[in-house]
Amino acid sequence: MGYYQADQGSVLIDNRECDIQSTRDAHRLGLGMVYQHFTLVPEMTVLENLVLSRAPIPKVIDWHKERQHLERLIAQNAFSYLAE
Repeated sequence: MGYYQADQGSVLIDNRECDIQSTRDAHRLGLGMVYQHFTLVPEMTVLENLVLSRAPIPKVIDWHKERQHLERLIAQNAFSYLAE
């Protein structure tokens, strides 16, 4: 998965070892992209950057729905606020 292949270790999700051979495998398991290079668009909000970095990008973006989804994600994780 990615440019470099692991030479040791394993990936556990819900205490189950996962065999991830492609980005498609990772996506099916709920894993996203971790950029090795700074690829954010400074002129865009956090929400806009997150929506545009995922695949597939919807043809029409429901920003209200996307914001609600991001707020739920923030509430479930260690983030404390939605920066604009």
